Amino acid sequence: MGQVSFGPKAGINLANWTTEGHNTITAFQGGAVVHFPLGDHFSIQSELLYEGKGTDLSDFIPNNPMRFSMKYLTLNALLGYKIRGITFMLGPYVSDSLNSSLEINQKEVPIPPSLTPFEPWDWGLVTGASFEITSGFGFEVLYYFGIPDVVDISFQDQNGNFLATLGEGKNRVLQLGAYYRFNSE
Repeated sequence: MGQVSFGPKAGINLANWTTEGHNTITAFQGGAVVHFPLGDHFSIQSELLYEGKGTDLSDFIPNNPMRFSMKYLTLNALLGYKIRGITFMLGPYVSDSLNSSLEINQKEVPIPPSLTPFEPWDWGLVTGASFEITSGFGFEVLYYFGIPDVVDISFQDQNGNFLATLGEGKNRVLQLGAYYRFNSE
């Protein structure tokens, strides 16, 4: 059995929702990773990350492009299997929403505290792979499949006329990151 290793991780998220007409946004992710070897091939890895998720909806309401930006604190637990220098990973994640914002026509729209259009939790499955370049330093590519819908919001015009309801949107995130693990063999 190898030695437990830990360290920082940072990178970008290419995030969107399962909503029709979505466009990907780019956001930061960073935090800490801990790696527990379980023999020559298996391992468990957990990450605690501050990360951005969300989507752009350019055609949801015509001539009113929207950007939904959400900041999360995310914890995952990944079972890894290493073969030929690549560790393939799979496991669950849970994310606590720290902050959410909505922009329409590139202007932030205040959301009254009495409304809760965004779910406070996101959770789902993560899969991907990592490759260690040198002892401790490596790269990761992970894909997050959110299970719950994270939004439920209705839109009205200035006169109070109903425009549309957005009641579905699961997070989908391609995460590209680099890490350095101390005590790595």
